[in-house]
Amino acid sequence: LAVPAAWIVTHYELKLKTIIDILLVLPLSIPCYIMAFTYADLLGFNGYVDVFFRNIFNTRITFDVITIEWLSVFLALALYPYVYTTSRISFSLTGTTYLDLAKSLGMPSLIRLFKLGLPLSLSGIFSGLLLVVMEILNEYGAVNYFGIETFSVGIFKYWFSMDNKGLAILFSLFLLLIIFAILRISTHLKNKNRRLTYHIKSSSLISQHVKSPAQRIFLNVIIFTPIIFGLFVPLIFIINNVRKHINEYNWEEWIIITGNSLNVALLSSLIIVVVALFILLMKRKNENRWVKMIINFVSTGYAIPGAVIGLSFMLIIQNLGSGFSILMGTLSLLIYAYVFRFIAVSIFPLEANFQRQPKEFDQLGRSLGLTSFEVFKKINLPLSKLAILSSFLLVFIDVLKELPLTLILRPFNFDTLATQAYQHASEEMLSYSSVYSLGIIFFCSVIIVFIKLILKK
Repeated sequence: LAVPAAWIVTHYELKLKTIIDILLVLPLSIPCYIMAFTYADLLGFNGYVDVFFRNIFNTRITFDVITIEWLSVFLALALYPYVYTTSRISFSLTGTTYLDLAKSLGMPSLIRLFKLGLPLSLSGIFSGLLLVVMEILNEYGAVNYFGIETFSVGIFKYWFSMDNKGLAILFSLFLLLIIFAILRISTHLKNKNRRLTYHIKSSSLISQHVKSPAQRIFLNVIIFTPIIFGLFVPLIFIINNVRKHINEYNWEEWIIITGNSLNVALLSSLIIVVVALFILLMKRKNENRWVKMIINFVSTGYAIPGAVIGLSFMLIIQNLGSGFSILMGTLSLLIYAYVFRFIAVSIFPLEANFQRQPKEFDQLGRSLGLTSFEVFKKINLPLSKLAILSSFLLVFIDVLKELPLTLILRPFNFDTLATQAYQHASEEMLSYSSVYSLGIIFFCSVIIVFIKLILKK
C-alpha cells in the first residue's frame, strides 16, 4: 500500500498532488482500534455488506472477519501512512543522479523502483516499518476486541482480571526484550545502509508525465486503494452511524468527555515540549556524555508499549510505600506517564531543527552579552517556531489517540474520547462508539492537515 504510492506521488506528475499527498496521510487520524471496530461491524454478520448481498444477490456472507488475518488487513489500513511518509521522504532525498542515469539506459519505471528506489531508501522504509511494529505491539483495543492473545492483552488480563501480577510482569519483560531486539536490528541495518550515500540534487526532482490512459488508470488504482479503504470507507460508515443515531446521544456528556481529552492532551503536550526543549538546550550548551545518555534513555519511551509503562508506574508507586499511594489514579500520574511515553515524539523534530542552527549563532549572541535565556529567546526560538509547533501537534495527536496507558492510569470516573470509543465498542454498542470515534478523527485530521501545510512551507 505505502511504498508504491509514495514512489508514484514523488516521481509522477499528478493532478491535485498536494491533496492526494494529504489524503494518503490522513488515515493516521483513525486509531487502529476504531479502524478494526468499523470494519468488523461493516463486514460482519448483519453488517452493511451482508445486508447488501442478501438484498441484491439473495445470499449471505459466510466468512468470519473476527480473525487475525482480517485484523492484519485492518491494522495495515490504519498504519500504512507511517511507511508512506518515511518512504516519501527517502525517495525525495535520493536525488536524480542515479534515476536519470538509469532512465537514459532505458530502464522502465517499475524496474527503477526495485533496483534503485528500494535499495537507496531502505533505511527510511525500515524506519516506517519499525514505527508500525511499535504501534502493533502497543495495540490493545483492536486485538482484545478480536480475541487475539498478545502481550498487551495478557498484561491486562493477568494484572486486572486474574490478579496474577507475577505473570503480568513476566509478559512485560518478554515484551521489552522483543522491543530492544528490534531496536538493535534497526540500528544494525541503519549502520549497514550508510554506505549508500545520497547525491546532492543539482536540480529539483522532475515529475514524469503519465504517457497512456492505461498507465494513468493503473497509477490511480494504486494511489486511491489505500485512500478509499483506509479513509473514505471507515469515515463514511462512522458519519452515517452518527447521523442515524444523532438524537440518541447525550451531547452534554460528549462535550465533557471531549473537554477532558483536549485538556489532558493540551497540558501533556505543553509539558512534553517544554521538557524536550530544556533537554535539547542543555545538550546544545553542554554536549557531554551524561546529557546524551539522558536523551537516549527518554527516547526509548516511545518504543515501550503503553501497557508496560502503565504497569511499571503502578509497581513503582506500590513499592515506594503507602505515602505515595495518593498518586495512584491521579491526573498528575497519567500526565507524567504521557511525558515518558511521548517525549521522544517531541525530541526528534526539535533535535533535527537545532542541528540546522549553527552554534556560531549562540556564540555570537553570548559575545554580545546575552544570557543563555536571551540567546534562546532572541535566536533559537524564532528559528524553531515551526519545529516547536509541529512537535506540539504531533504529541497532541498521540495523546489524544492513546488507549492502553489511559485505561490503566486514568483517574476514577475520568473518561476520554479514546476510552469511551473502546468501551462502547467492546460492549457491542458501535452506534454509540461512533460519535466518540468521529471526535478523535475530526481533531486528528485537522491537526494532520495543519502539520502538512506547515511542513510544506
